[in-house]
Amino acid sequence: MQISSILDYIDNGHMALPEFQRGYVWGREQVRGLFQSLYRGHPVGSLLVWATDASTATHRGDGKLAPGVVKLLLDGQQRITSLHGVIRGKPSRFFDGNAKAFTDLRFNLASEDFEFYQPIKMRDDPLWIDVTEVMQKGNAGIGAFLTTLSQNPENLPKIGEYVGRLNQLLGIRDKAFHIEEVTGADKTLDVNRAGFGGGFNSSVGWSIMSKTTNKFSPEVRERAVRLVLDNEAQHPSRWQAVMSIAVKIGCTPQTLNDWVKKAEVDSGRRAGIPTEMSERLKALERENRELLQANDILRKASAYFAMAELDRRSK
Repeated sequence: MQISSILDYIDNGHMALPEFQRGYVWGREQVRGLFQSLYRGHPVGSLLVWATDASTATHRGDGKLAPGVVKLLLDGQQRITSLHGVIRGKPSRFFDGNAKAFTDLRFNLASEDFEFYQPIKMRDDPLWIDVTEVMQKGNAGIGAFLTTLSQNPENLPKIGEYVGRLNQLLGIRDKAFHIEEVTGADKTLDVNRAGFGGGFNSSVGWSIMSKTTNKFSPEVRERAVRLVLDNEAQHPSRWQAVMSIAVKIGCTPQTLNDWVKKAEVDSGRRAGIPTEMSERLKALERENRELLQANDILRKASAYFAMAELDRRSK
């Protein structure tokens, strides 16, 4: 589902946050990283929602739910809340946290970097644009940005590039999240309200996951990694976040930590060889071994036939 559609669902009361979820805990660095990843096309994970009847759903916030089926966000609220805050320019209906974490995000048209507003650095530089303002004005507002940029003759040769980057920035709204959906009445979900640091109720979430995915399947690994990245700020160290989440899914902390590192390498956040390249290197090494073995066989066969020819001639 496109991000713009998800935000519409939230505003219209068709998507909400279940009551057992905790509030918004992300900081500015995580928000910046999310937008940088979306802009560059890096993977940002999937969402897990629980589709249930609005009349019986208990949710956070005072806003009313739309009648019928509502989607309760079980995994992904930090990302979706951040996107709503920046794109809509205001907190979502179920918001509970520090709105400064997603306020005043800026984008540099030259470097294509995201940073939060710094008056001394950005006040007099028109290349630093307000992301929320761009999102709210949409395509109709691009002309105004270009007019401001054109006042400096040095920007004129790059106007075409800047238009492309503005469109790419606006394209974040059209990025899609894969949504995994589970259904059922509240009584079927084995709800245990013991808190899970960072806003995800482990008993609910992992109970549902066991119904939809195999243990340690790619989906479970992806979700476990996302939970570590989303919640590490709530722990003294990443390792403690890893240990907290690993016990919930029944894997060792070292295994989960390896998944996290691998995901960071694949997304470009950590130095290393991405999975795709690593697999290709392994395939090349395997092909090389097979070629060496074939060459060795040919060499031995050639030697054999040479000796046979010498024996024939000696007779």
